[in-house]
Amino acid sequence: MSADYYAILKTSLGWCGIIYGRHGLIKIYLPGMKKEKLKKNIHSYNKSIVEHTGKIKILARNICSYFKGKNVRLNLPVDMKTMTEFEKNIYKQAMKIPFGKVKSYKWLAEKAGVSNGARAVGNALSKNPVPLIIPCHRVIKSDGRLGGFSAPGGILIKRKMLSIEGHANYPLTIE
Repeated sequence: MSADYYAILKTSLGWCGIIYGRHGLIKIYLPGMKKEKLKKNIHSYNKSIVEHTGKIKILARNICSYFKGKNVRLNLPVDMKTMTEFEKNIYKQAMKIPFGKVKSYKWLAEKAGVSNGARAVGNALSKNPVPLIIPCHRVIKSDGRLGGFSAPGGILIKRKMLSIEGHANYPLTIE
């Protein structure tokens, strides 16, 4: 039997997928894919993965609540064994950005002790396997532009997530 499990849930923005294993959350797929494609992506990650929502029932409920605009706790251990030390450092700092706040790539680089590392931070965030838990959507450019977002839906989902967190009128622009 597989050591990895998954759950697919319907949120107000579309289908979301979660993969988790012995050491914590492995992957979160944000809304932006049809259910069939999402399931195919999950099974391409691990052919013997098993659907099971029991272990993450509270997280699944909280993710759905988040997409309805509620500030909820989204914390489960994250499996960081395949991440570089640099990525771990960036992700741990990003996890400190609270709901409703935005910080710049430059700020995050400085907090992680990497001077002039904004581009490297952006590259690390583009590999973020568990958005929402590691809230990379809260990281923007110093000039207020959104920057990139590698999740399905790209910049549009980032904008929606920031809007959920109270930034509907924030001076952000899509590049």
